[in-house]
Amino acid sequence: MTHYLSPDIWLQRPGDRTLASNVRTGRRALLETEECEELGRFADGQELDLERHQRLLDADLIEAEARPSTSRMEPLLNALDRYLLLEMGFRKTEIREAFPDGPSRLKKIRSHLSEQVVEGAYLPHVLRRDLNAMLDHVATFLAEESEPSPGPFRFSPGFVEGTAGRPLPREDYEQQPCMPITSQKRIETARELLSPGSRTLILGDDDLLSLYWSMHMEQPCDVFELDQALLDFLKPRLAGHLTLHARDLTLGLPTEFHGKYEVVFTDPMYEENGMNLFMKCCADALSDSPGARVLFTTRPDMIDAGDRFEERLAAVGLEIEKVEKDFSRYRLPDFYRRKLITGFGQHGISANLVMGLTQIPYLYADLFFLKKS
Repeated sequence: MTHYLSPDIWLQRPGDRTLASNVRTGRRALLETEECEELGRFADGQELDLERHQRLLDADLIEAEARPSTSRMEPLLNALDRYLLLEMGFRKTEIREAFPDGPSRLKKIRSHLSEQVVEGAYLPHVLRRDLNAMLDHVATFLAEESEPSPGPFRFSPGFVEGTAGRPLPREDYEQQPCMPITSQKRIETARELLSPGSRTLILGDDDLLSLYWSMHMEQPCDVFELDQALLDFLKPRLAGHLTLHARDLTLGLPTEFHGKYEVVFTDPMYEENGMNLFMKCCADALSDSPGARVLFTTRPDMIDAGDRFEERLAAVGLEIEKVEKDFSRYRLPDFYRRKLITGFGQHGISANLVMGLTQIPYLYADLFFLKKS
């Protein structure tokens, strides 16, 4: 039977071996160089040989038509049940009859939290925002899990194994790299916007878009990145039609790069001033071509001043053409999980519920197609 790389795969290289993980199920394996090369052959599908591939299969690194089950669902559903029982007074039989699945239970709990906790008690704005966003992430995860398996995803050859060895994310740069599947999908989404002579700009590249671009795109591309460790990782891996620029954009985009690009990618920090700066750089970079677009990744319900997101875009001459909801996936980082557990616990929200909610593997963000206004 033909198997493919899991769409939930993530690689990291601690030393000489590669730690390959399935973020969704939590299973993983430490691979030798030869095993990592063998794993890469499943990008576009390969017949399974149990004798050779058992470790890859056991770690959920490869899969066929159906998704492997995830152990994350049990603690999440248990936490929802416990909240309905202990905090809302439902009996077990009532829960099974009235709320037969995870999405319906979450919807009921969300209504209770909104009425009794968010509105009925003092909850700081940031925590109120984070709670609503977290509930949205959980709802997205539950919806994905309740849908039939979408079938195999075909990674482009060489990309996934090329991500191994990347430096760890830097919290001081607000780096939160997306999953390899998201990086590939972002570039492929932009393909139809490009002509042979188009130029592209990547503003910040902790998502390794340039690595995929180098392997599978032909148009010239400029990459602005400040993290020296990331630059050192990318430099020997990029082809000649990509140019790395070690630039600090705090003074804006240099004028020689203004108006040059048909496509601009960015996934900026959530802090207001930093994101405003990236918005201005995107607007300055975009060409006057009618088809020129910024592919801007963010989550308005999680960012600073998210209620003024469109207003802030308008201030630099950009407007939203369309949005693809929950397009991007990110591993839910441990520091964010700890932040939520501590913050909500201090304001009386059930620790058991928060522990359950934060069992989900992913945070999600939207992809905004922006054009000049």
